[in-house]
Amino acid sequence: MKTVTLILLTLFITVAAHAADEIYVTTLADAQATLSNGATFTMEKGDFYPFIGYDPSQTLVQLKLGSLTFWARKSNISFVSEADTPTAAKKYISDATKFFAESKSAEEQPQVQQPKRSPFQGFRNTALDRPAQPTVPDQRIQTSPAAPANADSGSAPYVPRPPTKAVGGYAERKAEEADIKAAIKLYGHWPSNNEMIEYRKTKLLRPTIIVY
Repeated sequence: MKTVTLILLTLFITVAAHAADEIYVTTLADAQATLSNGATFTMEKGDFYPFIGYDPSQTLVQLKLGSLTFWARKSNISFVSEADTPTAAKKYISDATKFFAESKSAEEQPQVQQPKRSPFQGFRNTALDRPAQPTVPDQRIQTSPAAPANADSGSAPYVPRPPTKAVGGYAERKAEEADIKAAIKLYGHWPSNNEMIEYRKTKLLRPTIIVY
């Protein structure tokens, strides 16, 4: 018998006990079967198995292999005559003994541990292959228009201030953006240094309303 998928048995069992007293069937064609322990194997045409009984629908028969059981299609088996039972029992014992011996031998084979594949094996950092890209200035804050050469510092267009510290710098920049947008909305144009100073003064003087 050919083993297709086998959950290997841990005990080698004696199949000869009471073999001659069983009712036997023979298979009419090759078919897959699943043993009661979950292992699967191939029943070959002409194999013999002890008969246990029918399922309620009378379309399946329960057969035996050693101490295990499995189901087969009723249409794929034929009952062995009483005269041929000794021959069927002898062949069943031979095949079942060979089946379990091969199973036990396969179980004792050492398991080869496959080396674990690194998740980074074959990975190529393509970013290192690309030439360095020029730094693109942050466009979220509009660049202030250039001041005329003869303009005084107060009337010159306001230049956004860089953050004063690394930690919290993002919050400072967002607050700076908000102030510039509010000043543009108030004055209708990009504010000058004096206008930004004036805007921030009025901002500080606004009353804070707390609702309880």
